[in-house]
Amino acid sequence: MKKILSLVCVFIMAVTLVSCGIESPERAVENALNAIKNLDTETMEKYFGEEELFEGDGEDATDDILEAEEVEKLLVEKLSFKILSSEKDGDNATVKVEITNIDMQSVFARYMEELFSMAMEEVFLELESDDYEEIEEEEVLQIFMDILSDEENKMTTSKVELKLSKTGGSWEIAADEALIDAIYGGIFTTISNMEFDFMEDYEGMDLDDMENYEGIGSEVTTDYEDIEGETKDPLIKVEELPYEITILEKTSADYRYMEATFTNNSDYVVTEYSLIILLKDENDKTYLTSYDTVLPGEVSPKFDSFGPKSGKKEDIEVLTYDLTIQDENGIEYYIYYDVKLDKYEVRKR
Repeated sequence: MKKILSLVCVFIMAVTLVSCGIESPERAVENALNAIKNLDTETMEKYFGEEELFEGDGEDATDDILEAEEVEKLLVEKLSFKILSSEKDGDNATVKVEITNIDMQSVFARYMEELFSMAMEEVFLELESDDYEEIEEEEVLQIFMDILSDEENKMTTSKVELKLSKTGGSWEIAADEALIDAIYGGIFTTISNMEFDFMEDYEGMDLDDMENYEGIGSEVTTDYEDIEGETKDPLIKVEELPYEITILEKTSADYRYMEATFTNNSDYVVTEYSLIILLKDENDKTYLTSYDTVLPGEVSPKFDSFGPKSGKKEDIEVLTYDLTIQDENGIEYYIYYDVKLDKYEVRKR
């Protein structure tokens, strides 16, 4: 009897040891995502191959910032995940994961606003005096890092399906765009939706050039009749795109932000929605901008910007609307509305 029990124990131990040596798809995904969080390049290559997960073309200043060592650490510092389910079929497997990280759309909105303000200041200084300092790359990098490291940053959560295949006894994970976008807080979506070349286009411009950028200050039509000859009304009125603004609590860095949504009650697709807002408590302007495509009947995702330090809604005054819309034929129109003058300007893009 003792001999039989001994054989059973040996068998159980052998099975246990073999089982421990076989990595499950779930464990492979956990190890891979932890390697990203820990910047463990060797382990990352084991699961994703030798190609870098996120690599720009090197021709954009944004790429240089994202590839800076300090930024790489901040990009994954808040990364977390949860395995939802998995299915295995021989040497292939699918693992569903919920991934949470800093919302990069919010980060880049703040970053672009800061750069825009700096670029405008640089232009005016250049016009007024030869004794001015150009914006240094280190300064731009520090601005991005300060925003990225803010403890009050919004978080975003995505659910993705990871495809795994077994090669040489170990699992390899297909690093598609959806996975990388989720890992880095929607960074691909953000970059594709936001016009990052905007800031580069301002370099070397004088004030007249800036007024004519993207048609600002150029000749525009004041009604739709000038474009199509059908109606004197603008294509869309701002009342059809009502907004909701919420002023948030101050962050640990003593910033105050506000977030907004708008509802598309029109018959057109809205691809850009921007409000220029006067913060009356500081006599300063800020920009609330959404680059999300919002179909008729939809409510936009949240977008944010700096808010009044007072925290009071009465210190918010909307000055202008800048809209880009598409008709049913896919033709794009730019619409500008001045609230005080109650005047619309419309042009084809």
